[in-house]
Amino acid sequence: MAESQPLDEQANSVELNTRFGQLTLDRSKAISMNAKMLGFSDSSHFGLIDIPGNAKLPYKLWQSYDNENVSFIVYPYMTGNEIVDFQEIQDAATHHGVAPEDVAAVFVVKIDKREDGKLSLSVNLQAPIIIDTAKQTAWQHIFPHNKYPVDFAL
Repeated sequence: MAESQPLDEQANSVELNTRFGQLTLDRSKAISMNAKMLGFSDSSHFGLIDIPGNAKLPYKLWQSYDNENVSFIVYPYMTGNEIVDFQEIQDAATHHGVAPEDVAAVFVVKIDKREDGKLSLSVNLQAPIIIDTAKQTAWQHIFPHNKYPVDFAL
């Protein structure tokens, strides 16, 4: 397992040998997590990129710049997708000081193998990652209610 390395602020790119293969990430596109994700205290810079070899999928890769072993498949929130009330995403963003035009959100995907061998995908709707696209910062926001499931089947 590779050691976590601090992000080299002088480098133009970051070379990572991830579970998705060798990735070169543009340092200027790093998104800083203002509060680290629970259980991943050594990762504070992430990139939101297409899954290598699967650019047409609706999913993205939330890859740590700090630790090549830390990545999540995420499902981007899209306007018109009613899995979470848009106003609640906006309210969460406003809570973190994000201008409405700069809001993006993604949900962490969980992959399980069923008894029949097929994969099932679900997302945690209770704790989206809210991204300020202008400032390139993000937070994992936990809604203060139980309206949304943590295991919503896709």
